[in-house]
Amino acid sequence: LPRDAPAFEAAQKLSLLGAVANDDPDRFRVEVPAASLSDLNKKAYRFRPDDSVTLGEFARMAVKGLQVPLSITAAHFSDVPRGHYAFKYIETLYDYSTQSLEPFLDYEIHRVPAKNTRIYAHPDREVTGSKATEILSGLLRKKVKRWHDSDANLTRGEAVQLIYQQ
Repeated sequence: LPRDAPAFEAAQKLSLLGAVANDDPDRFRVEVPAASLSDLNKKAYRFRPDDSVTLGEFARMAVKGLQVPLSITAAHFSDVPRGHYAFKYIETLYDYSTQSLEPFLDYEIHRVPAKNTRIYAHPDREVTGSKATEILSGLLRKKVKRWHDSDANLTRGEAVQLIYQQ
């Protein structure tokens, strides 16, 4: 991330909190053994500020970036099992959302007769600016100023800036 990028300061500060880390061990996979760190796939270290942010990524950024205490009462989602990189962050959003007078985490419930009910959070779905401000408002229990393009998908760079402003 270039030093003159709009998200530079926010990304640096949130990275110190572990909010923008990538815990996926496959990000370091290379076809041949690496002789040094510089031989590893350098894309693994890129912040990618122009990529759309997913719910899983945003949940981590928000929970860690705002230093919200983790809250995991159960494994609620079929598509975010224990071991998923975003499990503890999406479950934290769920717990805070269900305790709120105005729930802020969307999820889908699929009921099939004579089978188990399945609940989906969709951690790989992109997050819009309005959804991001709704989540932050819910976590902080105060109205967060809307992002300038609230209907568009939020980029990773915009997400860290929005969280850092709080």
